[in-house]
Amino acid sequence: MAHMPAGGIALHGTSYKKALQIAQRGLFDGSYLCTIPNPNFKAFKCRWESEQLFNGSYLPACDEREFFSRSVGAALFTLSYSLSDRHKKSGFHSNGERNPLPAVVIFADYSAERADFNLLGNDLETSFYRLLPSFQSRLYYSFGKRNWFRSSKPEVSAIAHLSKDDMEQIREQAKARAASSHTRTFKALSSRMKKDALVLKTLQLIERLALEGKPSEILVL
Repeated sequence: MAHMPAGGIALHGTSYKKALQIAQRGLFDGSYLCTIPNPNFKAFKCRWESEQLFNGSYLPACDEREFFSRSVGAALFTLSYSLSDRHKKSGFHSNGERNPLPAVVIFADYSAERADFNLLGNDLETSFYRLLPSFQSRLYYSFGKRNWFRSSKPEVSAIAHLSKDDMEQIREQAKARAASSHTRTFKALSSRMKKDALVLKTLQLIERLALEGKPSEILVL
């Protein structure tokens, strides 16, 4: 992550269908970005140091462990949107999709001109718990979201998404693990496993972007 673009990377949680629309048209009105800044970017370091006092409590030092934690938290924050019911077609969401596939849109160099980082979530610490299957159980804090006010459309660098096969495989694994447990156990396991899978794909794409040095290429995997 130390090799990220100077302006950092922004994530946007949505469904796969809408992710493709964003790749073509840019962000929609009233959208948001969840930011992952470059840890070595001077503006980010200065901002972190200047905001170490917040509501009387200290922010931790931004070391590698803290930065990775908040990067995962930022991805989880967007996933809470991509996995939400607002993407499902229903009486309450007539513009939704019948079978929405979760996705995360990745924007690189989103703020090279104007560094505007929200280090504390939506003005508060936003925490997430992750369980199965990829990482040890622990608490993650997000860098947080901010509204998108710029008029120019950002370039989409990559889209991480779960395919129908991914969704079906997760469903079968969750069903096997839940066994004879309550239906709520199956739903909780399924949701957590989807989040883990998408977080992992998101971090792999960010690493690939950094290694290939192609922040403006659209990658649909």
